[in-house]
Amino acid sequence: MPDEQLINGLATDGRKVVAQTQRILMHIGQSTETAWGELFEALNVSLTDQKISQPTKDALHNMMNALQFHDVVAQQLAAAKTILTTFDEQLSPFANAPDEADLEVSVAGAFDATASFDRERVDVDDLDAWIQKAKDESDKS
Repeated sequence: MPDEQLINGLATDGRKVVAQTQRILMHIGQSTETAWGELFEALNVSLTDQKISQPTKDALHNMMNALQFHDVVAQQLAAAKTILTTFDEQLSPFANAPDEADLEVSVAGAFDATASFDRERVDVDDLDAWIQKAKDESDKS
């Protein structure tokens, strides 16, 4: 039977990994939403440009609809974070919560843990309004 110190060490390491992974997932979600917002805004501007032909606008509208993938990504990230939260809760009786220093990710060349698409985030309500506006304009044509 493993001793208490070994269990504590394993649980502590597990909680650190969970916290690091949750932070990475959060940044992925933020970057995806921000990039989606910028793409959507650019398409929306093009859809309202009177100089652009209707066939091109139809193609741009199809591209805008395809960008809805971000919602699927957001749902999958939320599901993964829920699983990790449950796992962390199961480990918590055996270890202390990780502190800020434990959130540093060391992946030795696997990827840039600090990379993100960090321009000003677009508000989800704005995105919903743009979608509705684009649909209304599409229905008029």
